[in-house]
Amino acid sequence: MGESFLDGLGNFFGVGVTTKERKRGKYQQLYQQLSMYVSQAERDLSQINRMISSYSEVHVTKTKVPGIEFSASREHVDERLHAKRTLLMKKLAEAKTAKREAKQAYERYKQLAAEEDRKRR
Repeated sequence: MGESFLDGLGNFFGVGVTTKERKRGKYQQLYQQLSMYVSQAERDLSQINRMISSYSEVHVTKTKVPGIEFSASREHVDERLHAKRTLLMKKLAEAKTAKREAKQAYERYKQLAAEEDRKRR
């Protein structure tokens, strides 16, 4: 059953909303934000992997002058690319963990708010 206009207005302004309901709403917002960030980070990581793969497929002969200079700087660039990819993968794993914990907290406060609501009636 939907809530009345006055209940909706009260919820919008935080009037008549319990602490548990407020926390539930905040964890739901956090979960949604983390979901967006995780999705974006996964797309970015996929794009970085494609770019690294494309970059790695370029072969330059090391026997000619431009190739010698390119090979020396390429090793440095390869190290930096792989370090940044590793860091992004670590941060993505941390974000996924935070997302999972936010979901668990939301579910816990959802149950507590439902129990509180049953006691009020």
